[in-house]
Amino acid sequence: MLANGVHGMTVITAVTAQNSVGVQGIWPLPPEAIRAQFRSVIDDIGVDAVKIGMLGSDETVACVAELLADLDPVVPIVVDPVLCQQARRSTHRSASSRRTSHHTVPRTPRWSLPIVTRPPC
Repeated sequence: MLANGVHGMTVITAVTAQNSVGVQGIWPLPPEAIRAQFRSVIDDIGVDAVKIGMLGSDETVACVAELLADLDPVVPIVVDPVLCQQARRSTHRSASSRRTSHHTVPRTPRWSLPIVTRPPC
């Protein structure tokens, strides 16, 4: 990424125990930890784009939606949810998936949305 003149920063929303066989556990982080990480990134380097991956819980979806609302509307947001991993264990309940779409899609450029079908979990 640095070769392309960008610096990637992350906000961890959940911790997982996983290996090549599958995911053995998922532990969403509390919203306070997510907010603190987000503020650290925003207050230091700033944000030119956002990519959303695994959120894992309704509480996390609500927290991320709240944080995104504070960003400049011109910041592109890419929604690339992790709904199911290789071993077919769901990483995001369907209700959370709907909430993710409801809260983040209105801010997401049409071209950035992946084609999502029902996960084979």
